[in-house]
Amino acid sequence: MKTKVLFYSIILTLVSGVFFTSCCNQSKTEESCCGKATACCTAEDPNVIKIVAVVTLKDAAFASEFESALKAVVEGTNTEEGNIYYASHQDINNPLTYVIIESWKSQDAIDYHNETPHFKAFVAALGDNADLTINTIKLKY
Repeated sequence: MKTKVLFYSIILTLVSGVFFTSCCNQSKTEESCCGKATACCTAEDPNVIKIVAVVTLKDAAFASEFESALKAVVEGTNTEEGNIYYASHQDINNPLTYVIIESWKSQDAIDYHNETPHFKAFVAALGDNADLTINTIKLKY
């Protein structure tokens, strides 16, 4: 349990730097990344909603199917208008644990995302094959 809490603490600590150094390194320009060229990679926008989703697979036999669904949801989500950043990561020490780091312009954008076919297909693919923890965060200080 302590290891899991430490893992989540480390992820959340690193999230702020990842969101704004990585979003402009994708195909998105600074202007489309945060809606403002000056804020994208140099400072956090306090209105941006961030999500850290941790998925831990229950069985390695499900990994190939999961990664296929994960790739599809990442590709589909990165085309959405209200998305700023959406990427998946795999835990180096536990290859059955994946972390999806997301950044959104608004709750409306998240609500839209949750109704997209690629997101619904991803959730359906997870089924009972994984444990999922979702942390929704905003800039505090």
